[in-house]
Amino acid sequence: MPPKYKYEIKDILDAAFKILRKKGMESLTARAIANELKTSTAPIYSQIKSMRKLKEALIERLWELYFDYMTRPTTGDFVLDHSIGYVLFALREKHLFRCFYDEGFTKLHQNYVEIYEKRLYELFADHPLYKSIPDQDRESIMLKALSSLHGFADLLNHSPRKEFIELRKDEKKIIEYLTKDYQQTLFIVEAVKAYIKANS
Repeated sequence: MPPKYKYEIKDILDAAFKILRKKGMESLTARAIANELKTSTAPIYSQIKSMRKLKEALIERLWELYFDYMTRPTTGDFVLDHSIGYVLFALREKHLFRCFYDEGFTKLHQNYVEIYEKRLYELFADHPLYKSIPDQDRESIMLKALSSLHGFADLLNHSPRKEFIELRKDEKKIIEYLTKDYQQTLFIVEAVKAYIKANS
């Protein structure tokens, strides 16, 4: 009969994810997890195959939370809600967001990029902003939009400029900023469509 442990795998993963969110991957050790659970490292090593496997499981959780943020209905417009979710994830979950840069898990992150971006593309396909655009162009436009969004999120987190320091303190203003930018984008897209239609 296999031995019963006081802490199950889920308990260890929960404690490890809590550390990851608070302090980042560099602080994630068996000792830190044991301290979080108020135990010795023995149960940790007994329950997990390796710290590498543990971290891989945490990265899976990270991506699930990330996708949840990007699909939360904030305004009712999926594309705008995706932008808001991306920026709020970067702001609220700084250590998780930084995990995307971890070169030790590049291939694993690439796998999740393919999985979750495919799901996003499917959700974006019927949106008025992208509906009439061919698939190959849609992906290119979304990539450019993501690059711009990522730049804004990074500035919001790290810029020493007064404007960004003030903005990062107020999520309502962040949402207002993103909404205004999105409305301007919609206006430009509709104007271009109207011009093409009038001159075709």
